[in-house]
This record gives sequence, C-alpha cells and structure tokens, in this order.
Amino acid sequence: RVWPVSLQSPTSRERCEMTSISAWAVASPSSSLRLWSLATTPPEPSRSTAPIGTSPCSRATLASSRAIFIAASAFTIWPLPSRLPILRRGRIVWPSARAWKARMWKRIEGSNPSPSAMLIDPTLLLPEAVSEETLAFNAQIQQMTSALPPMTSFTPDEIRRARREGVSIWGPIIHSEFATTREIEGPAGPIELRVFDTGVTNGVFLHLHGGGWVLGNNDMMDPMLEELSRESATTVISVEYRLAPENPYPAGLEDCVAAARWLINNSGSAFGTDRIVIGGESSGANLAAASMLKIRDEDGFDDWAGANLVYGSYMPSGTPSVRLWDKEGLVLDQEVMEWFGNHYRGGAEIDPFDPYYAPLFGDVAGLGAALFTVGTADPLLDDSLFMASRWAAAANQTELHIAPGGIHAFDAFPTTLAKEARDRMHAFIRDAIDR
Repeated sequence: RVWPVSLQSPTSRERCEMTSISAWAVASPSSSLRLWSLATTPPEPSRSTAPIGTSPCSRATLASSRAIFIAASAFTIWPLPSRLPILRRGRIVWPSARAWKARMWKRIEGSNPSPSAMLIDPTLLLPEAVSEETLAFNAQIQQMTSALPPMTSFTPDEIRRARREGVSIWGPIIHSEFATTREIEGPAGPIELRVFDTGVTNGVFLHLHGGGWVLGNNDMMDPMLEELSRESATTVISVEYRLAPENPYPAGLEDCVAAARWLINNSGSAFGTDRIVIGGESSGANLAAASMLKIRDEDGFDDWAGANLVYGSYMPSGTPSVRLWDKEGLVLDQEVMEWFGNHYRGGAEIDPFDPYYAPLFGDVAGLGAALFTVGTADPLLDDSLFMASRWAAAANQTELHIAPGGIHAFDAFPTTLAKEARDRMHAFIRDAIDR
C-alpha cells in the first residue's frame, strides 16, 4: 500500500517520511512482515507543493530510502538466480551485469508492472464478445478445412510440399524485396538467417517461425515480417532451424539458441544496436521462451529488450484447453497437437517437465518484459493464460492480449481482429526497444 504522494500535497517533512515508508511498501508487497502496516493512516495533507527531493527533505533521506528499497527488494522480488552465480553443467555462470543493473534500477524507478495489468477480463471469453466478422471468418475456415482430409493423414514431407506449392489455406508464398539471407555457423552445419531491413533500425527482432516443430520455413511469412520491420522500426531476423521428425528435440532448439547467441554477440557490429526482442508464433513461441531459458542458464544472459510470444505451446504434453478441445476445422485440434508432439519427440522418452521442452515449467524470473497474444478459439488458450501468469508472478513486466474468437494463427489472416493484434505487437516491440 503506497500513499499517492503527488496527489496529497503533504509538507516537505511528511514527504520524507512517506518516501521512506513507500520504499518498504513497494519493495515488499507480499512480505509476511507487512512493514507498511506499521503506519495505519497517511499523514495529514497540507498545501505545500514543494517537489520531492527539495529542501528541507535531505538528499540523504531519499538516498537511504532508495537503499532500503534495494535491500528489501533483494529478498522479496528478485529470485535467487537473478542475483547470484549459477552452477550449470559443472561451471559457474554469472548473470549479465548490465541486465542485473537494469532490473535493479527499473524496480527503483517504479517501472514494475501493477498487478492489475494481469487481471483477465472474463467477458472476453464469452461468446458475446466475438464480432460478427470473426464469426463469419471462422465459419468460412471451418467449412474449408472440414472439406479436406485431416492433416494427420499426410506425412510431413507431403504437407511441406503442398505448402511450398501454395496448395493450402495459407495460399501462395510471397517473398519480400526487403529480405536478404546470410549464414552463420550452427551446431550441425550452417544456419540460414533471413534478414528484413526496411529502413530505420532501432533494434533487432529475432523471429522463430511456427509449424509445430515440423513444418514451416523462414521465407513463408515475408509480408508479415516486412510489415513488422517497418511498423516497429526494427531489423527482423528469421531463423531457418532444423525440423522434426528428421531432427527431433532438441535439434531445432539448438539451432535457435545458436542464432540467438550469434545475435547477442554480433548485433552491435552487424546492425548497429544491442537492443534485441525475441519471439515467435505457436511452436516458435515455445522455442523463443526455451532459448531465453537456456541462454540464461548456460551463459548468464537475460538482457532481452522484450519477448513477443504469440499463441505458444508451452506444455507440449497438453494443457487442459488442448485436452478438452472438441471443435474441429479451426486449424488446430487435439489430434493435430498430438501429431506434432509425436514428431517433435521422435520416439524418444522426454521428461515432460524439461523446461527447454516445456517452458511452462521453467524459472522465468528475470527474463524481462513480454507480450502474450492468444485467441479464445485456440486450443492453446490455456498455454498463454498459464505462461503469462507465471511470467507476471516472477515480477516480469507482462501484457496479455486475448482476442475474442481468434483461432490459431488468427493474426495471419486479413481480418480486423488480426490487424488489431499485429498493431499491438508492433507497438510492444517499439516500446521494448526504446525502453
């Protein structure tokens, strides 16, 4: 509980006292000590308008309040791995000094998100929240896909060939004139990066495409990535990672981690900026979150500008919304998710709680700001609701965008719902780069 200092216009002396108490209140909102309860009523307001930090309130008092804030928050907000060296694979890994300092000052300056930012409006989940346009579009997609044989009746190669030829609901592949390619060394050979530069570059967005770890390529989303580059003023880099079942887990993740490490080490010299946002759609969001965890755990790096995680699968074994899904013809269903998961595992027995396989079970503390986007007509709805809640609970700045009636991959289609979601993503990436 923090008194609204700027609105109460207290005296200068009262400002000093309130600043000290507020430091404790903000630093330990969940502390069992409840230090703020020692003062049950705020000071009486006065007509003084002297700003905080002016005489007679001494700078020493404000400095001590800031010190109190740091000390208290070290034991209440920041988790242990964010502050101390981590023992990984027999070696000690220190967190990034820059990332540690940035997180500390963000807490001090009051940029930690308010709990209300993560309140879910239940009306967004009701059928009445879905627009007529969205209902009509979903019915059209359902009619189109229901007339086709189930995707699970084909082999991955057959589906890849059909998509490459433009014979799918996604239509023909359109390439951007702003896209170029370059190669970097990967764990199993060269990795191709598709680079989109539309002009002004304030940061870099590392993109990991979706496709259930089995389908997709880095040249199949050119129009969306070109738009993202232009609207967010970033250079977009999309990774061509290895696909299952030919290369099951963790091969694709290893390529994504290699690309992320290369970018972390070379973004300044290659693109003139060290501000990096990472993200992806569906399985790409899984790989993005897993890459953040793996690089943090093994290298100590967590200085991401942000993460744009779109209808991700963060628990491949199936969250409740996947297991209880009973709708067909809306791009994704329980049977298709099982088909993807089986190919991704490649017949191996994988620990379902492995955080690099199922990031929902990872320690996400200190990974920074993230925007989660998901539609209510997507079997992966719970994945985003659960992951966003865990992200916020770890004291990360968290935004959750729920799109009423949005199907899986809804943002790739020409609808108002899709445009609104993309606009929000562009704004989030711009703000994260500038933060």
